[in-house]
Amino acid sequence: MIKVKFSGRKAFSKLAKTIAALKAGEEVAKEVAGRKLESEMKRTIDEELGDWPVLSPVTISRKGHSKILIESGAMRDSIEYRDHGKYITVGVHEDAPDDRAAIALVHEYGAPDANIPARPFIQPTWEREKKGITLLFDETMKGQI
Repeated sequence: MIKVKFSGRKAFSKLAKTIAALKAGEEVAKEVAGRKLESEMKRTIDEELGDWPVLSPVTISRKGHSKILIESGAMRDSIEYRDHGKYITVGVHEDAPDDRAAIALVHEYGAPDANIPARPFIQPTWEREKKGITLLFDETMKGQI
């Protein structure tokens, strides 16, 4: 436990300013970290950084290209960071249009009954980037205070 003794208005004013700076710093740090993770998830798809099975010849023929996890780009473009106050989320959220969240879920975990293998991009991106994202958050917080 930390005990702090304050006396006088200046001390309380300084404490209030410090608390306000911490709150503002946290908001900036959450946004910086969230946007970085959003960008990295999109890069995982764009640069095919996953250890994914190749597309079948039938799928390539239907799509007209062999780019994994890209058909129109709509799911990729739906990846976003959101601030929920005490925490953030990054990914394709359930209110994304045109069942994009369901499509992302199928890619993340696969659909064996439909012969679609898992091609995860959310969890592997987090695992690859979490140390850097944590450091980025910490450094941003330090820079805001």
